[in-house]
Amino acid sequence: MFKRILVLFVFMLLILGHVSYNPSEAQSEDSPIVIGTLDLPVVLDPATADTFVEWEILSHLYVGLTRQVQGSVEYELAAASSHEVSSNGLIHTFTLREDLIFSDGTPITAQTFVNSIQRVRTLNEGGASIVNSAVVDVVALDERTIQFELVSAIPYFEALLSLPPFFAVHPKDFSAGQVSEGQDSLIGNGIYVLQSYEVGPVFNLVPNPNYQFGDPPKNSGIVLRYYSDTEALRLAVLNGEVDVAWRDVRLPDAVETANTQNEIEITIVPSTRMWYLLINMSQLFAEVNSDSIFREVLVHMLDRELVTQNYFDGLLTPAYSLVPALVGDAYYPIYSTYDDPQEALTVLTENGYSPNRPLSISIVTSQETYGSYRANAINTLRTGLVPVARYINVSVSTNYPAIEFIERLQEGAFSSAVFAYTPLVPHVDAYLRPLTHSESLIVRENNYAQSEVDILLNQARQMTDIDERNAAYRDAQALIQSSNTLVPLWQDVVSVLYRSDIGGVVLESNYFLHYDQLTRQ
Repeated sequence: MFKRILVLFVFMLLILGHVSYNPSEAQSEDSPIVIGTLDLPVVLDPATADTFVEWEILSHLYVGLTRQVQGSVEYELAAASSHEVSSNGLIHTFTLREDLIFSDGTPITAQTFVNSIQRVRTLNEGGASIVNSAVVDVVALDERTIQFELVSAIPYFEALLSLPPFFAVHPKDFSAGQVSEGQDSLIGNGIYVLQSYEVGPVFNLVPNPNYQFGDPPKNSGIVLRYYSDTEALRLAVLNGEVDVAWRDVRLPDAVETANTQNEIEITIVPSTRMWYLLINMSQLFAEVNSDSIFREVLVHMLDRELVTQNYFDGLLTPAYSLVPALVGDAYYPIYSTYDDPQEALTVLTENGYSPNRPLSISIVTSQETYGSYRANAINTLRTGLVPVARYINVSVSTNYPAIEFIERLQEGAFSSAVFAYTPLVPHVDAYLRPLTHSESLIVRENNYAQSEVDILLNQARQMTDIDERNAAYRDAQALIQSSNTLVPLWQDVVSVLYRSDIGGVVLESNYFLHYDQLTRQ
């Protein structure tokens, strides 16, 4: 799952163009909102769903036991009316709302949820890794009561239940014993119903007349239309072929388009994706006695402001904590840059180093994985190291193929690498456990596991007091910071480009666009 979440988007470098818009092509107020995108799934099956685009579409077609509160990283009960947790955090019991139904009127019971979740587990496709990593068993105690037994206490279990692998699906749509090969329509319980799916692909969503969880959508429907590349998508929103360009016009092109075209607007919000520098404890300094000195200099010479202001034009945010500020009091901005570059030279010379034996460091990333715009930002890291260039020779490579880069990163094959990580859900434990706990492959193979960190993260999962839990998370980050092995660089953004007659653009930090809020003004 870490691999699939880490590999998010492939961007292409294309030239900004200008296309005039013909007002006669404008849509009527009651016509569906057309969303153009570079990424649409071939099939929609919660058992295989493990990407943000699949989750977004399915979350408009289904409502789970819980759902994300709009405009926040908090979660609330949805199909469930109550939730009880055992004292050890391992048993979670949910009671369903009364009279739950699918869009065709078919009742939804606790057994419907259980059968759907067990189907995901049995098929053992993409969604199974999410369920099986958290759940030992799930049973229906009666028609309205569901009980989960967890592998271990998970402070964000309600957030996990908002994801499609935990949805109740209609038995007519999905066979218990096989993965779906695609449907012309779906019967869900979400705010929309999948009316049709056409080769292209094009998805047509219409309002669910039997929606039970709030107000109906603010539009007559949604059309999701696929485009082959970022420039084709940008041109489509410019000429009015689509109303919204989502996933994804290349960020600098999107900003330039919005700044130069009166009929185009852009919304940009800080995302849950964080960028890190990872230093392999055994690879990088195998021939150097005092490796901690070089790690200290390398880490503290990083000028995050230089990169985010000069390269990213202030769109991305410098990161001084392993987790973003959106997680609350677990945010711990303890990473820093030398105020005076001369300080780095002082540290090196005081510890006996000289230009006679410079250290060679190779920093790698993958342009194919992250796109040229974001991947090439690591070239600016060398700028901060100019004052110590005689002591440290830095080479940069961005040419690793996507799959090879992720595999080699997890295997500890690089001396140092820059990578991006987006958690399953926006919770501090969902960041720190995969990135700092020794049970994670990337931590073990890059040799920076610490038993003290494991203890703190395990204890935090058992804590019911939020302040105590956040203190444990801060302490764990302090231990990692002191080793100068995993270093936060910057927090990414998520953006959407749209025509000025479209309102109600609500974009969440975890890459979720609320289709139902979109309006044609």
